[in-house]
Amino acid sequence: MEKLKIKLPENLDNLGTVIVLMEDDESCAQDIVETIKRCGFIARQVKSKEDAVRLAKEEKQRNFIFDMHMGKDRDHEGLDALEIIKEYDRKAFVGILSGYLSTKA
Repeated sequence: MEKLKIKLPENLDNLGTVIVLMEDDESCAQDIVETIKRCGFIARQVKSKEDAVRLAKEEKQRNFIFDMHMGKDRDHEGLDALEIIKEYDRKAFVGILSGYLSTKA
């Protein structure tokens, strides 16, 4: 797979900014974590919506990237976590990823 080339604005100050990733595909998670780090952010990976919500509430994390479908049942764990976190912190950034093509979420 070809590496994504990212050029950041020179005035961007991401030093110390944490991005929490919830992705169950290890290969995909490794690529995303590597990209987050190359952009100057700190990556923290979690395995469940409960862990993500805990980081939002207890550690005041505000930046998240979630896989929409997690686990063998392909539940909408990423969307569930998004709803809970947005209820708690309306200003939190939550990006949703999906490797599945569908018109229904």
